[in-house]
Formats: sequence, C-alpha cells, structure tokens
Amino acid sequence: MNLLPRVSLHPDVVEAVASEEQESVWERLTSALCGWCGKGGLNKQLKRCGGCGVVFYCKKECQAAAWPKHKVVCRSKRTIDLNPKAAGFATPMKLVASIVDWAEVHKYALTIMAHALVRLDGGVDYNLKNGRVLVYVVSPNHGEDHPSRAFSLMMVKLTDMEDCTDIYQRWRESPMSNVKPEGPFFQSGNTSATPAGVIPATFIVGPSKPGGPPGSTIFTQSQYPLYPPSCHADSAPLDEPTADAFYDVMGVVEGFMTLDVVFRPPPGGVQKDNQAVAGQLARKGKGWRWERVMGAWLELDEILAEDFPPPKSGKSALELWTLFRSW
Repeated sequence: MNLLPRVSLHPDVVEAVASEEQESVWERLTSALCGWCGKGGLNKQLKRCGGCGVVFYCKKECQAAAWPKHKVVCRSKRTIDLNPKAAGFATPMKLVASIVDWAEVHKYALTIMAHALVRLDGGVDYNLKNGRVLVYVVSPNHGEDHPSRAFSLMMVKLTDMEDCTDIYQRWRESPMSNVKPEGPFFQSGNTSATPAGVIPATFIVGPSKPGGPPGSTIFTQSQYPLYPPSCHADSAPLDEPTADAFYDVMGVVEGFMTLDVVFRPPPGGVQKDNQAVAGQLARKGKGWRWERVMGAWLELDEILAEDFPPPKSGKSALELWTLFRSW
C-alpha cells in the first residue's frame, strides 16, 4: 500500500507567483534559520550564501564550518536559472513533474528528516495543532535525467502557517488534506504505528540567480504523516546532546541523498536494530529498478568524512540511527 500521496499537481497549487509577491514569500520561507547552527534571527542578522543565494548564515564562522558540506550542492560557479528550458525542462509542468518523481523516490528519506525536525521543534502535537508547514527548498541539477539525482536538497525547515497562509489554505482546500494515512509506513523503533495526523509540505525550486530573489519560483505541495514517539513524551524538550544528534540525523540522510542513495523502510516491523534499507536506482529497460546496496551504513562515515564536516554529536551514522529509532 502506498501510504504517502504523491506530490500534488493540482493547477491551483502549481504556479509562478508574481515577482513582488514571490520575493515576499521567498524571504519568509527561507530566511529564518542559520544553515549551520540552526539559530533564528532577524533577516538583517542573517546573510545569504553568495554562491547559491538559498542558505543563510548568522556569522562567518558558521558559513566556514558549513562549507565542506554545503559546497556539494552550492552553485557558486554558475547561475541558477529557473527558466524551465534552462533547467533542462521544456515546460513548467515538466519541471514540476520531475519534482514529483524525485520526491516520490526519496519520500522515506524526506519522512525521516521531517520527523527529526518535528522532534527538534515542539513535537508532533504542537506542529499539527499550530498548522505548521514543512518547507523543502530544492535546486535542479541541469541535464540530469536520473530520477534520484534530478534535484539537490538545499534546505528543510518548519514554518508557521502565518508565514505561508496561501500555501496552507490551498492545502486545506485540496482533496489531499482529507487523505488518511494508514499503518506504520514510518517505522521508527518504538514509534506508534498509528499516525497522529498529516503535516503539509511545500517544495520550492529556486532561486533564479545567486544572491537574489527568485525570478519564477515554482511551488508544489505534498504532505507527510507524523507519528508520535512512545518512549518519550511528545513535547519533551531535547537536551543538547540529543538535539545535536537529531540535527546530525538530518545531515546523514542528506548525505545519503547526495551520494545517490534511496532509502526504503526497514524490514520486519519496528524492531530497534532494523536499519533503513539503502539502495540505488539502476536502469532496467525503459524504466528504473531499485537495488539494495549492502554495507552502506558501515561505509557512510568514511565516505562522508571526505566531503562533510564531522557530526556535532560525535556519533557514527549507525549510532545516530539507533538513537533516532529508539526515541
């Protein structure tokens, strides 16, 4: 059973926003957190990355610390043009359809990141009751036809409903918001098998040029079921070591995605020692087939150490996964 709906292609959701409104929405959705330490601040306190124009930093030290990881996806050597043809797509709808496929391929990884972020920011009940929205900012990889490599994930964050009222309202009015997920799609150790609800998610493609607002940002919409933890109170505050570990979980998942790894849920129910299954898409005729990559978790630390900064928590990828699943 496919428990996560595909990204919506409803014509009321897919749109190119007028430039003035666009800039306002873009600033509200992408400028609230430092891309390294995660601290918030006023827009004037946060500086854009001069390369990609997407990620913000609160100080030079944070930008320097983030660079070994960020350079993998930063477009510092070329302009990002959201003209669909320049991005390798004939029309805006083809661009959006490619996002649909990419998000579908990586939906388990994106679900893991969603839960880590929700745990870090108030818990499941708080985010559902306050109408919060997940924001994924992606950048097209020009000329890439592989469905798992079509985009790079630039940022993921939670934002308040008032910062994206139109997007939230469209989701509430769409048939998608009435879909009730069933069963334990997201198996996270002791997490309840019954979802508490669904959280809307929006995917933003941008920007049009480094250091500036997007010229034709395209929004697409989806949603993800949220499962409360069963070993800890949903609203229990995280101590600093655990918070660092949850940030690292998101970094590990993003690292896997950068390495072209496609996650699938762990087999065998919700046993603590089950790992998310890593694989890759391989050509089969005119389509693609998922093939498992054995030993990926054991190799990840060594691979990431070459291009990514060390985890804040000091834990290995497997240790992070074990902590995350047993929370």
